[in-house]
Amino acid sequence: MGATLKKGEIVIGLTGVHITNEPDRIAIRQPIPELHVLPGDIIFRYMEHGEGSCDLWAKGQWQKDYDCSFVTESDRSGCLRDCAAVVTSKGKKDWWVQVKTPQGAIGWSKVENQFDCMDSLAGDPRCDSLQSNAVQGR
Repeated sequence: MGATLKKGEIVIGLTGVHITNEPDRIAIRQPIPELHVLPGDIIFRYMEHGEGSCDLWAKGQWQKDYDCSFVTESDRSGCLRDCAAVVTSKGKKDWWVQVKTPQGAIGWSKVENQFDCMDSLAGDPRCDSLQSNAVQGR
């Protein structure tokens, strides 16, 4: 049986799954010795964790939770240091979260910017108060 959340309804995130159908393609512009990549090489970003961290594939090596703050996004945002690489194409990814309503209903929703307060490090006072209330209610 399906359910619909109403705008403004507060839910608790229980878990989530990130599905990468196609990774982002990132062109290397400057050598990055620790990744063994040179200008012209392409690396692949599979998942962004936030705060500049991501999972990527470079030169046959899997790099989990790697500091990707050297990447400039296709809209010219993102790079925080060295700016040694640029996204040349965005991949196809889905993020699904399992949520629970105050009434106890549990279900899955594909994340498409419809939820607020998903980043516990964002520093939004409204979200911080929700987080502290959720911790106290456990």
